[in-house]
Amino acid sequence: MMLSRGFTLIELMITIAIAAILLTVGVPSFGDFVVNSRIATDSSNLAADLAFARSEAVKRAQRVTVCQRMPGQGNQNCGNAGWAFGRVIFTDGGTPGAIDGTDEPLRVREDIGTGNTLTSAGFANATFIEYTSLGGVNLAGGATAGSLILARTGYTGRNICINSSGRMRYHQTTNCALP
Repeated sequence: MMLSRGFTLIELMITIAIAAILLTVGVPSFGDFVVNSRIATDSSNLAADLAFARSEAVKRAQRVTVCQRMPGQGNQNCGNAGWAFGRVIFTDGGTPGAIDGTDEPLRVREDIGTGNTLTSAGFANATFIEYTSLGGVNLAGGATAGSLILARTGYTGRNICINSSGRMRYHQTTNCALP
């Protein structure tokens, strides 16, 4: 009697068919998982930077600013290229929103994930967020909260709302009104 080892052609074809079905179902879901993870990571990094800026402002008893980083002009320059190009956190003793004089850069964050957008609304200046020595932020005339909206077409984004006292919270919509 002869012993045979390995798979028959039919067993191999059935295995390949099952693998193809699993890949067809699993790969799109994995792609969505990766995109949602990037959105979550970007929003967590943003929230961490804002909390860091607020705590440094209170600890140092001086203004600390989070500004839009200017691409191509060094990591420690602020500008109005958009929040997607990263941000710089620095002590702000001189001109508000500009690194000058004795201002000290505290943290630099690189670009957000490819395909994600980050916009701001409700702050006194659209290119930077300034924390006071008491931990509050400057909002546009009469606003109760400002927001940073991290979005990507076709996916659920994140909205970080910051009230005038500097406290932040996540919100499902772009409306930061108190619940």
